[in-house]
Amino acid sequence: ELADGYASFLDRELKDLDGEITHQLNKNKYSLNNILGISPAVTKLKEEIQNAAKTDSPILVYGETGTGKELVAHAIHGLSRRSKNNFIKINAANLPENLAESELFGYEPGTFTGARKEGKSGKFQLADKGTLFIDEMNQMPLSIQPKLLRVLQEGEVEKLGSEENIPIDTRIIVTTNQDMRELVKLGKFREDLFYRLHVIPIMIPPLFTEAYGKLMKKPNVTITDGVYDKLSQYDWPGNVRELQNVIERALAFSKDGVLKASDIYIPDANGVILDETLSNPIEDAKHALERKLILQALERSGGNKAKAAEMLKISRPLLYQKMDRLGMNTHGKKHP
Repeated sequence: ELADGYASFLDRELKDLDGEITHQLNKNKYSLNNILGISPAVTKLKEEIQNAAKTDSPILVYGETGTGKELVAHAIHGLSRRSKNNFIKINAANLPENLAESELFGYEPGTFTGARKEGKSGKFQLADKGTLFIDEMNQMPLSIQPKLLRVLQEGEVEKLGSEENIPIDTRIIVTTNQDMRELVKLGKFREDLFYRLHVIPIMIPPLFTEAYGKLMKKPNVTITDGVYDKLSQYDWPGNVRELQNVIERALAFSKDGVLKASDIYIPDANGVILDETLSNPIEDAKHALERKLILQALERSGGNKAKAAEMLKISRPLLYQKMDRLGMNTHGKKHP
């Protein structure tokens, strides 16, 4: 009897511990304090985050690549009434179309070959009473969008292989680095789903940063005036991610805790020649630099676009989009 009682006690303790571990893994890791800055654009962004956190309405966060869209989503969740519940994340760009439905809505035992014998809860169900964050919503497969719309309208999900509707109370925050209205016009995104998500739009200004000294375990770095001058001369098309890479490299090579302008290396930042015959010199220079970096990544990866995208710290679909926009071949042939 003692052994049985002790086994039962351990089983309960393990379940409690498992629940606590799950909570710790799924809680938000950023807050409003991680968004630094006092510019009018950043001040406005913080106000919008605080106002959005008071509601349960869907939020659509717009922002260029690397501007911190996930950070904004975490901040909203952390200020909301849902902050003590799960913050569940999924990236639509990495979601295979044949698995999207089971990942989002879950499935019953034995629904398909390879399914877990106990079934699986989908992301919506895991985020019940909390927040579901869908990154790169513009990449969501068209075939899934009608079902996603139904979940948002009805407040319930239906697992694969089940006819039972499960009520959920999930707040949804999605992001995009593309013009969603343009995608709607092109037939790449459902108009009704767009308007269902576009209840509270938030625009993130390009380039807002956190302190990176702590990232490199150098919290007491002295920054000379020349550093700010050099950084301000560059247009930062890659936003925070590009800045982070430059700062990380500079901190790694800085000496005696002093960061100097000579430690800052920005490829091609000072080698662009103004050509007044160009229709848009700044944009053309950006495109030329993007093209050069993509070609370098493709060369180093042996033409493997997945590896090239990883080197460039972007998703593979975004790499394809950039190559198409720059007039580069995306069909596996050698690039000019």
